[in-house]
Amino acid sequence: MANYWLILIGGAGVLFVACTGYFLFRRGPDEAERERRRLAALLAGGRITGGEIDDVRDRLVYYSYEVAGVGYGAAQDLKAFPEIPSAVLATFSGPVTIRYSRAHPGNSMVHCESWSGLPFPASTRDAATPDEVRKTNPTGAA
Repeated sequence: MANYWLILIGGAGVLFVACTGYFLFRRGPDEAERERRRLAALLAGGRITGGEIDDVRDRLVYYSYEVAGVGYGAAQDLKAFPEIPSAVLATFSGPVTIRYSRAHPGNSMVHCESWSGLPFPASTRDAATPDEVRKTNPTGAA
């Protein structure tokens, strides 16, 4: 009977050490993956409000907005989005559309892979080329 208790205690000890090692040494998602998940969550369940771009420096967009009478200031790093030219980023100022979390209004964004609240100039928007316009409209009128 004493051997039974020793085996049971030894097995529990091994299980405890294995679980502790797993939780201490497991790797979570890297920083880029966490940011991608945060932006996806805001896209899926965030609310939209208006705000102002305060400054743009080194692909960081600083903006401010107000939710329920409380002012928030935030910044988003746009280095992960090379499709936005730096020259265009430097021209951003004024009003911007912001997505924020309902539960934590300080958690917000102005741009992600499939949505943007940034005020892109008309020349950089996805516009049809003149050839594409002629294909859809044979008269050539825009």
